[in-house]
Amino acid sequence: MLTLRILRSAAREESGFTLIELVVAMLISGVIVVVLLTVLKVTTEQTSVVTEKVQATRTGRQTMTKVLDELHSACIASGSTGYFPVQAGSTPNKLIFYNAYSKQAAIPSASENASEGVYKHEIVFNESKGTLIDTSIPTTSVSSWPEFKSFGTPAPHTLGENLSKTSSSPIFEYFRYKETGGAISSETNGLETLEPITPESKEELSGKQAPEVAAVLVRFTASPTSHIQKFNRAISLSSEVTFAFTSPSAESTINDSPCE
Repeated sequence: MLTLRILRSAAREESGFTLIELVVAMLISGVIVVVLLTVLKVTTEQTSVVTEKVQATRTGRQTMTKVLDELHSACIASGSTGYFPVQAGSTPNKLIFYNAYSKQAAIPSASENASEGVYKHEIVFNESKGTLIDTSIPTTSVSSWPEFKSFGTPAPHTLGENLSKTSSSPIFEYFRYKETGGAISSETNGLETLEPITPESKEELSGKQAPEVAAVLVRFTASPTSHIQKFNRAISLSSEVTFAFTSPSAESTINDSPCE
């Protein structure tokens, strides 16, 4: 009887949550869930931004290093002999030049293996695909050093991917020595003794302009594999290579040729 009386009393009990209290509790729970989801989303996005920034920086610097390493080996003869590294037909998106590799005291006139000899390179930027493709062509003989008359089989390989132009700037920009020394107004630091060369017809360096190229400025923007550039994911890189064994004076008239 006591148990039955207790159950009836509990059934008549009106204590508990009211409708308003239940609605308020649901609203508070919803706010907490939204805040937690927002924090999770922001944290995930920030992690993604940092990860992709690091990825773009790493791959972009690797690409720039590959290009610069090849250009640093482009002075294979003195400019006084009539040799010049950058060739006619080079454009803002295509760089044609010679370089050489050798462990010997003298560079072999013919490329007998992949690690030695003189090579002709054509580095082409494909804007639609965002790639830099380097086609290296070994020389097989010379008519009179350093004039090459025959070449082997071209070997293309990819230097970099996920690349684009930095604003409207060209990928390759060419410079000549100024006829007179002194600083010039330029967005690029360290080019006081140089002035830009504007390619002639079809945006190609002519046979007259190519022997004057004393420096090349390489500039591009590297993006992560997602191709997303917003939120600072991409990185802009630029570097300049001067074809010279010594630096000409910036105060006097410059009579040097490339690779002197």
